[in-house]
Amino acid sequence: MEKPSTAEDAWFVLSTSNPRQAEYCLTEQNVMDGKEGREPSFKSFIPYTYMEPAAKGKEADDKLSLRAALRRYFFVQGDEQRLETVIRRANATHEDKAFFLRNGTKKKAVISQADMQKLIDACSDNDASFDLPVSLDDIKVGNSFNLAHTPFESKDARYTIVSVRKKKDGSVQIQLELTMFNITFRKLFVTYNETVDTKRHAEFVTTAQKKLLDILKRKVNGKETEVSSYLDEKTLRDIFAKRSLPIADGPMRRHFLALMLICAQLLRDAKGKADIMRQATEQLEIIDQKRESKAATDTRAYLHIALYIATKKSEYREMARDYVRKYDPKSQCLRQFVSTATKREARKFFGQF
Repeated sequence: MEKPSTAEDAWFVLSTSNPRQAEYCLTEQNVMDGKEGREPSFKSFIPYTYMEPAAKGKEADDKLSLRAALRRYFFVQGDEQRLETVIRRANATHEDKAFFLRNGTKKKAVISQADMQKLIDACSDNDASFDLPVSLDDIKVGNSFNLAHTPFESKDARYTIVSVRKKKDGSVQIQLELTMFNITFRKLFVTYNETVDTKRHAEFVTTAQKKLLDILKRKVNGKETEVSSYLDEKTLRDIFAKRSLPIADGPMRRHFLALMLICAQLLRDAKGKADIMRQATEQLEIIDQKRESKAATDTRAYLHIALYIATKKSEYREMARDYVRKYDPKSQCLRQFVSTATKREARKFFGQF
């Protein structure tokens, strides 16, 4: 978080049940300033946009919707004493009151111009959509998540689940506290629908699998060009941006994790790789404890070959090859992942990671 360099640089945060009313009061002051030949006293911003757009049709039924999440908050830049005067006058004449948000030390919360611009950009209509890193199993009071890889990413930015309430329509309403720029915003709500669009997730996994296999083949076989490398990097980032999809536990999630692990390795994302490796090894333990069909446990080989690519440990390579030789899986992509990743050329290539 950047500290405001001057008093004029600071943006104050107000909490009010009626931000539009507060904005109107400040606009009246700005109009008065203009009539008297002065520069406007205040700049203001109301984040009245969806951090995650509301569902539009059946395709978005499983979306997390943090709708107008900062709707109680109002951001103002201007002289502190003059702002206090305007707020006191407005509170004396209006039923909906406005108050300065305080930080942990009880001082007025302020945001620098640089951080405020990040917030304005993140709340714009075009950039407001992102997948919150949460699945149904993670929806528990006290669980906390960071906002890395979202438009709201900043140092220590995170949200914490405060309360969870199941509704009759099968959805789950979650109350959050959002900490950003060392300021905590309260009374934010997420609606989570338990109906997951498995068809859409399956289509993503299938498409990502084919793209990753093509990229892996180009790298291992030395078929890369300057243009293909540029495009492959973009493809990898687009795929990896979806690593927080709330895919339910089971074979599809294991397959998904294997692909994300390969993607993290190709992107050299050490932090992302470590997190996905932990999940992948947990899934291997689950497979070992369950008796499932061969089709379901085909994902074991995906996890093994992904772990080999990520760690270069030969035992994972041998387990993947043994599985393919023993069970002859129907998936041509699985067989090609294993054969490509276990080539002699691949061992040299993996050593470059």
